[in-house]
Amino acid sequence: MLKDIGPQTSGQTKVDTLSHTLLLALSIADYDKQSYYKLSDLHIATRKLAATHPELMLRQLPMMASLLHSRSGMGTLVFGTRNHASFFVHMLGTLELLVPHLFLDIRASALNDILDVYVDAFQCHIQYMRNHERERIMGLLNRFLLLVHQYVYHNPSAARQWVQKHHNAMQDVAGIFPDLLSLKTLLAGTCILRLHPEGNENAPENISSEPGPSTRGSVVRPVAQPPGFGKGGSNRDLRSLLDKDNVDPEEILSALKDLDLVSSRKPEVLEAYQDELQCVVLTSTNISCCSLAFRLLLQSIKNNPKTAGQFISGYLQCLASDRRDLVLLVLDHLPDLWCSPRSMAACFCKRSFQVGISTNVNSAVPITDTLLLLNMQYGN
Repeated sequence: MLKDIGPQTSGQTKVDTLSHTLLLALSIADYDKQSYYKLSDLHIATRKLAATHPELMLRQLPMMASLLHSRSGMGTLVFGTRNHASFFVHMLGTLELLVPHLFLDIRASALNDILDVYVDAFQCHIQYMRNHERERIMGLLNRFLLLVHQYVYHNPSAARQWVQKHHNAMQDVAGIFPDLLSLKTLLAGTCILRLHPEGNENAPENISSEPGPSTRGSVVRPVAQPPGFGKGGSNRDLRSLLDKDNVDPEEILSALKDLDLVSSRKPEVLEAYQDELQCVVLTSTNISCCSLAFRLLLQSIKNNPKTAGQFISGYLQCLASDRRDLVLLVLDHLPDLWCSPRSMAACFCKRSFQVGISTNVNSAVPITDTLLLLNMQYGN
């Protein structure tokens, strides 16, 4: 599709229609059950595009700001219904996949417009929300603040100006969430005030989009929490169990359930366990363990489509397995793998078709469903 399209840094290209259509389709404010599932698929398609071709999504930053702005001024009751609040969550997830390209100086104006809308939305709606609604919005606020901290690290000059502009608005939000450490740190200025070596705060600074050694020492770099289960479940860590011989499948299943619980709050922890999860899928004779491990692998890939390449060999080995239950399991989940890059999805479909031809397994249905979902990335 892209062979006749050369590099282009301005204007409009044919592939811009793809990202434009996806964002428009994702912004539809329907709330029936069918639309809910379609929006979920569109969200995955958008994340897939952002992860594999970030430049295409970066070109749509002004459009993202416009779509968000059209929702921020709604009444709090309306904002919490249909797809309005979810759209803010989806767009933030897309922005997270565009780091660090998102923070280049050339993107600063469009990025600031998007961040402005989020601050306006928080300021307008949080104070009128009930306690249980505030708890739900807390997760979005925390993710937003983490993105701002990353902005501060990668582009301190532009980020400092933006934070100072919204200092009063953030103070209002801090009054509602006084114990929110990430917000307190931002307001205290510990991650935006950078002193000259001689103590002159107004001294000229040489700032680039990728800070050098001196900058790294004075700007707090956002650090992701290491994956783990905490003190309560450390004795059932999946990695340590797989290092043992003759482990009870029930212990592995319990460890997988612990990981499932942790990943429901922090799906990024699954990336550190992809090898272990593949090991369970390929070696465990317990179909419950295989099924849960496979589902966690899919969840990890959906959260970050860039990691899909690590699963190609494992999936093909599953299809070639002599175990009929394992082959049926991975075939049933073939439509879930459409979030992988298109070339990989084509490989999976081709191999699944060959399995259906050579064995007594019906692979037509999952292949058809996968092709329909692949068409979803055009916003159809």
